[in-house]
Amino acid sequence: MDSKSNILTLFDEQSTPEPNSTIKQSEQDDEPRLSSAVVLFSLCHDLGVTAFLSEDFDGVFVRYLCSGHYTIGTIKSLRFAAWLTDKFYIATQNAPNKTDIEKVISLLASEAYKQPKYRIFTRLGHNDGKIYLDLADEDCHVVEIDGGGWRVIGGESAPWFMRSSGMRALPIPERDGSLDELRNFCNVSDDDFVMMVSWLVAACNPRGAYSLLVLSSEHGSGKSTMTTLLQRLVDANTTERLSPPKNADDLFAAGAGRWIIPFDNFGRIDETLSNHLCRLSTGGGYSKRALYTDNDSFSVSMKRPLILNGIALTLSRLDLLDRAYPIHLESIATDERRTERELYSAFERIHAKLLGALLTAVAAALRERDYEPNNLSRMADAETFILQAEKGGGLPWQVGKFKAVLTRREAAKIDEALADDGVAAKILELMENLETWSGTLKELLQFITEGTDEERKYLPQTGKALGRKMEELRPMLRYVGIEFEKRKGTGGVYYVSFTKCEVAIPF
Repeated sequence: MDSKSNILTLFDEQSTPEPNSTIKQSEQDDEPRLSSAVVLFSLCHDLGVTAFLSEDFDGVFVRYLCSGHYTIGTIKSLRFAAWLTDKFYIATQNAPNKTDIEKVISLLASEAYKQPKYRIFTRLGHNDGKIYLDLADEDCHVVEIDGGGWRVIGGESAPWFMRSSGMRALPIPERDGSLDELRNFCNVSDDDFVMMVSWLVAACNPRGAYSLLVLSSEHGSGKSTMTTLLQRLVDANTTERLSPPKNADDLFAAGAGRWIIPFDNFGRIDETLSNHLCRLSTGGGYSKRALYTDNDSFSVSMKRPLILNGIALTLSRLDLLDRAYPIHLESIATDERRTERELYSAFERIHAKLLGALLTAVAAALRERDYEPNNLSRMADAETFILQAEKGGGLPWQVGKFKAVLTRREAAKIDEALADDGVAAKILELMENLETWSGTLKELLQFITEGTDEERKYLPQTGKALGRKMEELRPMLRYVGIEFEKRKGTGGVYYVSFTKCEVAIPF
């Protein structure tokens, strides 16, 4: 860098130049004039701006010093443009124009494509076997967790975290709390409380995968409030509950700026949305064309814990059901109701201790990371992390409690899903007093769709659609002792049969 640009090193992050130290081009007529874009680009280098690509998100990101702490954002964000404008004005007493900023962004982006990709995290991250929780406060505190416990550290020594505009600060966690204190805010059974706390612990493992927490109850049972409290404990946000997503764009956009994704008042979940929810909970990518005028695409890869709530919310598809922890909220008696203000105030008084107790459970799981349980469910990673926390003494119950509750709940949720599925309910009715049944797929379709029930529009309307549905139901029917078979006969006719068999437990 030449002597002209070296003067920019005088203007560090925390300093404002004296009036006589501004760059005056007229006093240096013997040197070539530096454009505003070049001055601004040199200034970015002097102030340690790092432009980079992410391992999980498309696009270019920047890391820069703001208010004494490093900030990470997209290179085209309004916040970074404002930062560039401020630093240029401090150095030159002039404002850059829009073209200058666009040129600098292009120059920085060109450097990013020459560098290795970086891993950035939202709220929870990991590095070298440790887990990190971003408290997102003004002092950029981060909690470092390992098998020895947890401690609050400065953000400069932690993995790189990116914060969205809606992210709110968490309190500095405190010790000597207990997750049992959360019981005062949960109108659920003892078994459901075990599942809820277990879900919270697994949600603090940044490596995933994650079960979906599904809250269902009648009106006035506190579904929305419970959703808010669970999210606020780990991932406070200005938008505490989201409307159900209409498509994959909505779903993956929700996960871009938060850790826990809380959806409020869910109704029926169709096949497409069910598939997207599965991919987001256990890990998956999403890609779309950036512009219809070119071949560029935007892609993202992420895993997130999800909360869904709704009245009588039932998951009928097996792949989604396998990933879910259904929780039923009990009705609240009139004389036991509390205002939201009273409830949230009570929660805030113990928030720091609850968070500390949750982090202690996470540390217990890391301490027992070599423990490998057997006979695991479909959500083996989440279950293993919970069982490790339980074995390490981090959960408020005896070892073995979670597995016992999980086994009971797995069987119960399959029974409930079969009863609420129109096709499955008809098959159970058909086989109630039979050992075997056989016929054509067309005959089975006629039996299933007969009548004028208002749910008929959700039933398969063709033999082909019914065949696909039966393949989906096959494992669940086996759980209740019914084996399904399909074969192709002469003339392209498909034959189906049901036979009573030995009950197959989920795991």
